[in-house]
Amino acid sequence: MLVPKGNKLLLEPVVKETMIKMSESDEDKPVKGKIIALGDTMDGSEYKIGNIVYFRQFMGHNIEVEDIKYVILEAENVLCVEVWCV
Repeated sequence: MLVPKGNKLLLEPVVKETMIKMSESDEDKPVKGKIIALGDTMDGSEYKIGNIVYFRQFMGHNIEVEDIKYVILEAENVLCVEVWCV
């Protein structure tokens, strides 16, 4: 199991097209990921495992472990959290 250090999130990239458009530039296009693990100092944070978060492309660190791709992202780089009201 991977556990990010500090104020970081471990994300599994979500590859669906996003409906949010912030800019014409591909560099500015937000991408989204599902939170798989929280950093070791994030107890009681606003983020929960399973949340979908949006962040700017190229802001995180891409890693691959056993053929599974992940993104390690600092929590301050999250643009928004997807919330569904029931």
